[in-house]
Amino acid sequence: MALHWKEREYFPLLMSNSGEAHAALEYFVDDLHKDKSKTVMSFICHSGSEDFLWGLIKLLASKNTRVAGNSAYILGTLAENDVGQKRVLSILRDKDAQKILDDLTTMLSFDDAESVMNAAGTMGTLAETTDGRERSEERRVGKECRSRWSPYH
Repeated sequence: MALHWKEREYFPLLMSNSGEAHAALEYFVDDLHKDKSKTVMSFICHSGSEDFLWGLIKLLASKNTRVAGNSAYILGTLAENDVGQKRVLSILRDKDAQKILDDLTTMLSFDDAESVMNAAGTMGTLAETTDGRERSEERRVGKECRSRWSPYH
């Protein structure tokens, strides 16, 4: 039961704009099922992990429900680890990554039940953290203030 990342370094493929990224997601999910802790630590400790996280975030917006669902599953699994959680939440502070929550919310309306569960699970994992709760509250208050002070309100 060999782990794919031990045989072939596929993490960099997550940043690819081709089908290689989709294959890398499949390898990643398979490896997480085989040995979650070793796979998560291998990813997190990789020198390119922040770039690979950006690749996952980009894949999260895919119209392909399997690709988006696998990306959500991987992000949620990474966020279950203390170091992974810090990495994911630090990226969420970036303006360009704020749409990750929008992408996860959009996934809740997918016809694919597994993708919906992955998105909901990732949102729940992120919301359970102190930073995640504060971030959700900031978003809620910000939306409330924008709608209250909108000229069309």
